[in-house]
Amino acid sequence: MYLRARDISFQESGGFNPMAIKSLVGIARTHRLQYTLDPDTLDSQQPARDEVTGEIVGRVYRESRVPPPAADRAGLKSAETALEILRATSDPPRQLLTDTLIELGDWYQATSRPAVSQPYYAEASTILAADSESGLGNPLLVPRMVFYRPPIASSRSMNSLSGQYRILKTEFKFAVSETGEPQNITVVKTDMSDGQLSQSRRALSRAIYSPRFVDGKAVPTDEVTFTAEWYEEHDPVEATAAPASQPTPASPAGT
Repeated sequence: MYLRARDISFQESGGFNPMAIKSLVGIARTHRLQYTLDPDTLDSQQPARDEVTGEIVGRVYRESRVPPPAADRAGLKSAETALEILRATSDPPRQLLTDTLIELGDWYQATSRPAVSQPYYAEASTILAADSESGLGNPLLVPRMVFYRPPIASSRSMNSLSGQYRILKTEFKFAVSETGEPQNITVVKTDMSDGQLSQSRRALSRAIYSPRFVDGKAVPTDEVTFTAEWYEEHDPVEATAAPASQPTPASPAGT
């Protein structure tokens, strides 16, 4: 849909076209979310090899923060093209400009390139702060999760034969550094098992946030919370057998 909208916008417009920018940003966001949430569906995946034996053991992108070249070419390139068009336009719409800057920041941040992402975030933050009375929302006033992959086993029971599951949850509290890394992770409350909790905590430790910005600079943030979920298979309500009746005690002799 975004590709067709982009092509039509380029064909119909003799100059700047807002729909072209929206389409390019949509293409970039789609590829970024695919890389983040479902990396196994990406093209050009390279097989992972055991460091000792050299045997192929799986795909690298499930545990990697480095996207395959195809994702960078199709997704990141679209956001860069959008920004190039905006830069070449006199007085571009600020909403489109900040959306594009933040999407570019999210791309680099989600792929562990904070040194590249922060100038884009900082520029968007400055524009949004200056336009605070215009009604434009500023997503950079709080940390935002831009990369998170839950444990593979956490959703396995959703596709079980029974189709019955319960959702176990853990609420975490932590700080987000100025580079977007979760730190000092603690458990507020949980009903997960020790193994489930350990995997959920590890997944959160690998998450990436866009940091909070104040006066155009990234700053650390305390008291950030996140609730992890685990889908555990279980049987539906089962009929419980009625307890067996207890025999009446015999009366003592002579009474």
